[in-house]
Amino acid sequence: TYSSAVDIVLSSACRNRCTYCNFSNSQKDLVVPYSTIKVFKAARKAGAREANIVSGERPDRFHGIRAKFDVWGFNSYIEYIYTVSELAFLEGLLVNLNVGYLSLSEMKYLSDIVASVECNLETLRRDFLVEGHVHHSAPSKDPDIRIKFLESAGKLNLPVITGLLVGIGEEPEDRIETL
Repeated sequence: TYSSAVDIVLSSACRNRCTYCNFSNSQKDLVVPYSTIKVFKAARKAGAREANIVSGERPDRFHGIRAKFDVWGFNSYIEYIYTVSELAFLEGLLVNLNVGYLSLSEMKYLSDIVASVECNLETLRRDFLVEGHVHHSAPSKDPDIRIKFLESAGKLNLPVITGLLVGIGEEPEDRIETL
């Protein structure tokens, strides 16, 4: 099936430093939640049915972003995500979150307002976490953490989009095992 969507990137600040990634950058900015209303309204008017809300993982680890949450009255990154998701939902859009690792309790909190979550398993190769490898500076890329995310979504019956990465140094057998 096909469903048109609008993408909103909340922040490209990310706690992970994967050697292959060009999404994360040094710009530690954050989208003002209510600035998304016009985007969601225009998308819905143009026929969009979904909102893909994307962010680097845990941008609240950066002081400047944490300070904005404090000024805007958010107690947490998850409250901020909920608010933006709610704004999309109120415009009649189904929300897909691609914001990095979420705990079971965070997913449960968000599950009333989001239609699905996204988290790539990427690879089961644990050696990619050691110094000199692609996930050395990416704490949540640990396969056990990624599997826990997928299991938590399953416990909540929350649809999940996942996948694996190809071309990061894995072998063909690794792809089969990850699948």
